[in-house]
Amino acid sequence: MIDLDIPARDGFPLAATLFEPAGRPRGVVQLNSATGAPRQYYRRFAAWLAGEGYAVVTYDYRGVGGSLRHPIEQAPGHVRDWGEQDAAGVLDWIIGRWTGPALSVIGHSIGGQLVGLCDNNGAYAAYVGVAAQSGYWALWDEPRRSQLRHNLFEVEPALIAEHGYLPGSRIGMADLPAGIASSWNHWRRSPAYVVDDQGRPLRDHFVTFRAPMSFIRFTDDATAPQANVRELMSFYSEAPKTVVSIEPAEAGLAEIGHFGFFRETCASLWPRVLDGLA
Repeated sequence: MIDLDIPARDGFPLAATLFEPAGRPRGVVQLNSATGAPRQYYRRFAAWLAGEGYAVVTYDYRGVGGSLRHPIEQAPGHVRDWGEQDAAGVLDWIIGRWTGPALSVIGHSIGGQLVGLCDNNGAYAAYVGVAAQSGYWALWDEPRRSQLRHNLFEVEPALIAEHGYLPGSRIGMADLPAGIASSWNHWRRSPAYVVDDQGRPLRDHFVTFRAPMSFIRFTDDATAPQANVRELMSFYSEAPKTVVSIEPAEAGLAEIGHFGFFRETCASLWPRVLDGLA
């Protein structure tokens, strides 16, 4: 395990960790995190994947974890940067380091969305989305839909205005810099979800993506219900796709939810990603 900095496309230094197998890697995996989740959250899963023969790169988006290089009230960025600059820059670095092994991406939640913003995503041979979904608020059923609408249109803007950043921990989210939080809020208010500042859909690199895609969802995941997962799948309109639905009971658990898959309690389910990587 090696900690390092990887430059984003615009030169922004991203804190990253490289997990390497004992011998020549059978493949290389880029792991894109969920919103606000630090790369350390995925450490045990990444180490297990390295034990299966894969080189794995985890990293923090700008404004998150080790890539928060400014006081959070002063940290720059737009949620688009996480895809166009950060995820794409990490992929550039991977392409430059390895030749031969197939490159794959595992995207958790927003990490599965950001792949469609990378103009170099044609380098991936496979995609595994874990609890990856569209975040448009109206896709949820009640009562969650009303709660999300209240947060998006009232609570989050008020918190950002008051504090100069989003203290998301107050409402069950991650703390985020203002620019990133506000732009992600704009996405979630928009029916097309991944949009530019004028609300126009950003789809150029979604529709050109053609690698096999495997979407792993959990039946108790209220943050990524089936309708939202299917909506994100529709963005990648030209790629072959499969869906794997997992019941918590398959791991002997009462719940998995949106974040549980990467905890050691779900280690018995981790091999399910290998089919998607193959």
